[in-house]
Amino acid sequence: MLINPSIVSTEGEKEKAEEGCLSIPDIYGDVERPAIVTIRATDENGNEYEATASELLGRCFQHEIDHLDGKLFIDYLSPLKRKAAMTKWEKAKADYPRSIRKVRTEEKGEHHHANETEM
Repeated sequence: MLINPSIVSTEGEKEKAEEGCLSIPDIYGDVERPAIVTIRATDENGNEYEATASELLGRCFQHEIDHLDGKLFIDYLSPLKRKAAMTKWEKAKADYPRSIRKVRTEEKGEHHHANETEM
């Protein structure tokens, strides 16, 4: 558990990778972030904790700390890509009332070929 995490330092070249978020389900975009990040936080026992991470964990640290700063991954997209993502979200969000995804059962389609059998 990390309490009040903050980014202490970043290093390395920025790396681009696809990100998504439960805040806007099924929407994705390529985000550039520093390759290595060092974070500082307090653990569940009140002790200061520091960690350095790269790859997926480093990206996750940065993504989640962004939430604490009021940012979403779409804030890193170009205006055109952000607009496209938000247009897609506007069409999809009816499937997520109050952030709960609607689940629909699939209707069985008609069988069109007489020589095929169900397995």
